[in-house]
Amino acid sequence: NPITIKAFPGETPILRAPSSGTRTALELRGPVLRISDWVIDGMTIGGSSTTAGIHLNGVKNVTVKNIRMENTFTLWPTLSTDGVIITGGSEDCRILNSIFDQRLMNQVHLSSARHTEIRGNEFTNSGRMGIIMDGGDNAGTIVADNNFHDASPDQAMVALYLGTQGSRVVNNIF
Repeated sequence: NPITIKAFPGETPILRAPSSGTRTALELRGPVLRISDWVIDGMTIGGSSTTAGIHLNGVKNVTVKNIRMENTFTLWPTLSTDGVIITGGSEDCRILNSIFDQRLMNQVHLSSARHTEIRGNEFTNSGRMGIIMDGGDNAGTIVADNNFHDASPDQAMVALYLGTQGSRVVNNIF
């Protein structure tokens, strides 16, 4: 069974990063693909010292769902803050049914994260990018059934760079 970090019914826990160290509110990091089968459900992420809301690094089969960003971030362009970052050779991760409505550097940032699914989310008020895939092998990513609106006029809501072979962006509303 997956390990689940979930909000108690009727409550909304807020995770904030400390003002030193990684300045990440929640991080799952391990030897590549040895941390697997986790679910993070129903959290609010924030904090003025936070530079990464949730960072998944070298994980497999991790689902982040029903999260929201709090309006306490030091916002773009002052601080380069990412909402959810998936890196380090991670595989088979999902970001589902979440709301990204704070003006962050990148709301979702994939860098060397294969077979990621980003589905059923709302992206609004992006600082730089809603979703960015760069810096490594991001093959087989699915971006589907999301709503994107009120983007920064000089940036993109979805940006795919080298290493995104076989990825699909389908059935989204822009």
